[in-house]
Amino acid sequence: MLDVATGTGLVAIPAAEKVGSDGYVIGIDMTPGMLHQARLKIAAARLQNIELIEADAEYFNFSDSSFDVVFCCEAIVLFPDILAILQKWYRFLKPGGFVAFTCPPETAIMASLQQRICARVLGVSLPHILEPLGTPEKCRKLLDRVGFRNIEIKIEPSGRYHPLSDNRLSMTVIN
Repeated sequence: MLDVATGTGLVAIPAAEKVGSDGYVIGIDMTPGMLHQARLKIAAARLQNIELIEADAEYFNFSDSSFDVVFCCEAIVLFPDILAILQKWYRFLKPGGFVAFTCPPETAIMASLQQRICARVLGVSLPHILEPLGTPEKCRKLLDRVGFRNIEIKIEPSGRYHPLSDNRLSMTVIN
């Protein structure tokens, strides 16, 4: 199993525990601090079937047909060319393998806030990072374009919701 943008091992560590000695997990991430935290967790759990690689997943290659599963939790929207990264993951998969990723909807408030803050404070206009995969239809279209079949998309609400009227978040600050 490959966990792309593994961070602190949120997906990779439970996956390594689940597959046990019959499987092997590789986590790849470009942030040394996150990988350090993951290594501490791996040592505490005494896992032997997991390897962490410090590298930019966009440029790092594995052999074709190397993995049964490719996971990416929340980070797929950070890749500049999502189509290219999905094509790469498709190549990495063994026949019958699958890709699983999570991403927020394009209506998620944080992406809009980040976009507005960058424009206002830095004078930089950024594309909306959630737009390419922000709806089930967009996800399906990209996955189909790459060649994935039997596409299953699940929508699961998560996070905390607060009305804007509770003053924890004010849109007027950035408008």
